[in-house]
Amino acid sequence: MLALLRHLPVLALLALATPATAFEMPSAWLSSHFRDNPLVGSLWSGDGRRVDAATLTAALDGADYVLLGEIHSNPDHHAIQARIVEAMVAAGERPAVVFEMISADEIPALDAFLAKPGATAEGFGAAVKWTERGWPDFAIYRPIVATALAHRLPIHAGNLGLETTRRISREGVAALPAPDVARLGLDLPMPEGGEASLTTELKESHCGLLPDKAIAPMLTVQRARDGALADALVEASSRGQAVLIAGAGHVRTDYAVPALLRTRAPGAAIVSIGMMEVADGKTGLADYGMSRDTPAPYDFVLFTPRADIADPCAGMAEAMKAMAPAK
Repeated sequence: MLALLRHLPVLALLALATPATAFEMPSAWLSSHFRDNPLVGSLWSGDGRRVDAATLTAALDGADYVLLGEIHSNPDHHAIQARIVEAMVAAGERPAVVFEMISADEIPALDAFLAKPGATAEGFGAAVKWTERGWPDFAIYRPIVATALAHRLPIHAGNLGLETTRRISREGVAALPAPDVARLGLDLPMPEGGEASLTTELKESHCGLLPDKAIAPMLTVQRARDGALADALVEASSRGQAVLIAGAGHVRTDYAVPALLRTRAPGAAIVSIGMMEVADGKTGLADYGMSRDTPAPYDFVLFTPRADIADPCAGMAEAMKAMAPAK
């Protein structure tokens, strides 16, 4: 029955699936800002309909690919990701877990760590050079890794290696052999409006500080990373479900990993969940650009408190000044 369900549309799955164990929201929040916002803890379909945790669980039960989009620095997002993986295991699945935060460079170290008898989350971050490569403290990701290891779930690297990323940034698609261009989906046009949306996202995420000449290389790198994540998911799903742990931008249904999966695995059931932090005084969906007329680029949206209220643009401006060549 489950094999048949995986090839039905998500809405049909919601009607048919009756999982025994539902995902549950955390009873307490780790992030401290704006916990009293009425959107905190609420779950919505992408088109702006409020849904419950059982609806999400039903969708998970029929999915080939579950994409969990996060704000990297928010510990609640990682606690929720761990809960979702736990709910999938409780429903009888053994999903492989693909991490954006682990690159191809760390595959030998990852394999060696996982081969250790009784491997636990202790020492995992150090083994794959988690913090050294600029990710937030491994401690906030520990619940996901601990859950995967406790249930002996496969763990996979999802990201491009550093040198490959640098070559793509310098040389574009020409940096890659033709088979890799195809594997990463870089030979395909982006969906309509995708390039404009990604360009806007890159500019906004860098606080409008990027010079115009930097946009095209960054766009190509971002597309290549999406392609690498999609490729890792396809490979990891050879024995069942696969879960992606990645930034919310990578799990957008309009142009990112889900769009590539639809090409690589036609007919696969894909569920994308975007986790959003609430903002001060913004208490309605429209404040976050969501409505039935302007759907979110996710199948589900889940709101949490905000982890940090510092202005990221202030720090970014200082960092870019420090990197600028001396005149």
